[in-house]
Amino acid sequence: MNFDQNNQVTRSPQFWFEDGSVVLQAESTQFRVHFGVLGNYIPFFEGMADSSFPQPEGEPTVEGAPVMTLHDSAEDVKHMLTALYTDRYESENAIPLDAVAAMLRMGDKYMIPYLQHRGRSALVKEFPSKLEEFRKTMFAPGIDCTAGSGISDLNLDQEPGNILKIIRLALRHNLERILPAVLGVPAFKGVKYILRMGNTDPLSPFARGWEGVCLLGRENLFDAYDWQFRWVMGLGVRDSCSSKEQCAEASIRLTHRLWRPKPDVRRMYQSWQSFKAEGTIGNAVGRLCPACMQWANDSFDEAGNAFWSQFPAYFGREPWI
Repeated sequence: MNFDQNNQVTRSPQFWFEDGSVVLQAESTQFRVHFGVLGNYIPFFEGMADSSFPQPEGEPTVEGAPVMTLHDSAEDVKHMLTALYTDRYESENAIPLDAVAAMLRMGDKYMIPYLQHRGRSALVKEFPSKLEEFRKTMFAPGIDCTAGSGISDLNLDQEPGNILKIIRLALRHNLERILPAVLGVPAFKGVKYILRMGNTDPLSPFARGWEGVCLLGRENLFDAYDWQFRWVMGLGVRDSCSSKEQCAEASIRLTHRLWRPKPDVRRMYQSWQSFKAEGTIGNAVGRLCPACMQWANDSFDEAGNAFWSQFPAYFGREPWI
């Protein structure tokens, strides 16, 4: 029978093809699409000819096309079809967070490897496990907080609750390996930010629990800070130093900058180049003799790599994989 168009059902403006062979209905929205396209990605439709869909007698049709009811949100179906029909969500493009979540949900539910891969890739790209990539993410110019090109609308400075959304996605879709980098964002940004994150869902044990994880992680960062920059105390006292008075003065200046009025834990993931580019620090480093300069550079890099290898443990997570 023809589907009753008086049921307040609307046709998707983006995905209604006149030659479509099947109508997908989610909530009150219908999408007329092609068995052939769906079959390229979804095992259930693989190899299914346009005329082979098992349609019981008396079931609704639209202009001769069978109607399949999906128990998903219309938004999730729209994002799924956007990924299957267009290149908007290809790997070189940043993807909206809602689309990432939809691709993971639909990919897992309907066993669509392409959607699973794209959703997971966007999150891994945004929250990398390699220190060099994390530095680029956190320091990319003109973008707030994290600036990876995986997700287009995180806006973490203004939307700290998005951190909780990412955590939920990671836990639901076997992506716990991104959690250290995710948790590092609020931990590096500070206590006020962490509390804002928790207050986006103040009655939720989930939100309060992860708020506590971030607060503890931040405390662990401060504990590790002194160890990471202990090399500063060795400037001007090593046998290889050729300008002990000048290098000792540089050590004092660096100590003041690194610890007063309080440590800035964001320095812990910096590269040597970005570290010494900071005005006061750069002036102090520039006064070091060649031997102390090389030792400072080597010590900085070694401590930074050791810090990153231990980073997941600060939040009670397993080591990087």
